[in-house]
Amino acid sequence: MSEDESFDETVVIQQTVRVMRVFFLLGVVLVGALTMVQGQTNRAPAFNMGTNKPITLPNAIQMALEHNLSVAIERFNPRLAGFTLSGSYGAYDPVLSFSAGHAFNTSPGGVDAQGRSYAPRESERDSFGVGLNGAIPTGTGLSYDIFANTSGSDFTSYVPRLATSDYVASEGISLTQPLLKNFLIDGARLQIQINKRDLRISEWRLRQQIMVTIAGVEQAYYRLIFSRENIKVQETAYELAQQLVRESKKRVQVGAIAPLDEKQAESQAAATEASLIEAQRNYSQQENALKALVTDDFASLLGQNLNPIENLVAVPVVTSLSDSWSRGLTSRPEIQERKLTLEKQDFTLKYQKNQIWPSLDVTASYGQNANNLSYSDVLQDLGRDKGPNYGLVGRLSFPIGNTAAKTRYQSSKINKQQLLLQYKQQEQSIMVEIDDAIKTIRSTFEQVQSSRAARAYAQDALFAEQKKLENGRSTSYLVLQSQRDLTQRQFDEIQALAQYNIALSDLAFREGTILERHNLSISFDNK
Repeated sequence: MSEDESFDETVVIQQTVRVMRVFFLLGVVLVGALTMVQGQTNRAPAFNMGTNKPITLPNAIQMALEHNLSVAIERFNPRLAGFTLSGSYGAYDPVLSFSAGHAFNTSPGGVDAQGRSYAPRESERDSFGVGLNGAIPTGTGLSYDIFANTSGSDFTSYVPRLATSDYVASEGISLTQPLLKNFLIDGARLQIQINKRDLRISEWRLRQQIMVTIAGVEQAYYRLIFSRENIKVQETAYELAQQLVRESKKRVQVGAIAPLDEKQAESQAAATEASLIEAQRNYSQQENALKALVTDDFASLLGQNLNPIENLVAVPVVTSLSDSWSRGLTSRPEIQERKLTLEKQDFTLKYQKNQIWPSLDVTASYGQNANNLSYSDVLQDLGRDKGPNYGLVGRLSFPIGNTAAKTRYQSSKINKQQLLLQYKQQEQSIMVEIDDAIKTIRSTFEQVQSSRAARAYAQDALFAEQKKLENGRSTSYLVLQSQRDLTQRQFDEIQALAQYNIALSDLAFREGTILERHNLSISFDNK
């Protein structure tokens, strides 16, 4: 064979290869088009979404307010605290008392020391009494005692036989006013003040639980949207991987690429399928987390899939650390509870200091006494003001040393210092939380912008790499790498969007303004 003939044969072979490559690429394009039309030929099994229940964030929050079990449990505490407060006023309930008695007594006759004899005798006595006593809620510890008593005795002497009667009656009122100990505050007034603040604490704790629930619902809602969008990302990645597998098989058949390239494509397809299954599992878990927050009957939502109708967006906000601190230090339930706890301790400290003083009580009394031979006569005498009596008595008493009261007072002072430090610690904790939340908002917003740009670059890079592969200037490995990069950039973008929205919700929670963020307000009947 001559050199010219050999050259012509080489040219023919090269032209034949070029023609086969063109037909191969046309076949790949055709197969890809058919795959897009037929849809599900090589896709992983679609995620069974069940019966969709479209839900908005306001709907989810409303469901939680009505059915969340933690909120329902906490709602009882203000009512219980209200009952406790009402019960503490029982210290001023008047006490009504009645008494009745009968006594029989005998004494034998005999001779006294002077030799005089005395006859045996017997006596019977009936007694009745009624009383009303209690404390007056004047704020000074004043107490009262109203009473009425009657008693009558019948005496019988047998030698000589003689019968006599004696009836007495009394009625009156006394008022006792402490002047030192228990004057400014006593145990009953202390308990009322503590119970008032316990009621307000229970209301703030209910508010706190509602805030926690709303923030939890909002953040679970955003995580569910993220999980849904991640499924879409993984489905797209799986479709791209399957398409590359099909193209690689064709190219291996015509000898355009090595079998190793096909195996790499198949490996990538298997990996993306696993990622898709994991994304579907994560969606189910996030959905269950949201369901647990919005219902008190989890079984009733079985077979229903909550489908958020919103999409993740990044709305820029302007933040001010000083303004957020001001809101947090006035609106957070925890700081309000600390203030009320300090108020409780102030009353306890006042009470313990008062208990160091001696007891100096003044009692004023006025009444009537009567004595006659019959019940009717003695009762008439009471109404005739025949036996008035009155008195004014002062009583001073104190334990020597008074060690117990002084020790309790010193202990209360130390406890007050400890509570002040805890209040300052709570303030500092809130300030740190708000500072962190604001920084998180700023950084996640920047991540949204950068991840969005990175995703756009990755899309362009994949498109360019696919074009190069079509022209024989790239490899399946490089296309696989571009596909993985795009999937990761898409994941990063939706994750940044979810984290940004969660950060906004978290800042509102840390400021104590999560209710205002959703145009909600809370009022309490117990005051």
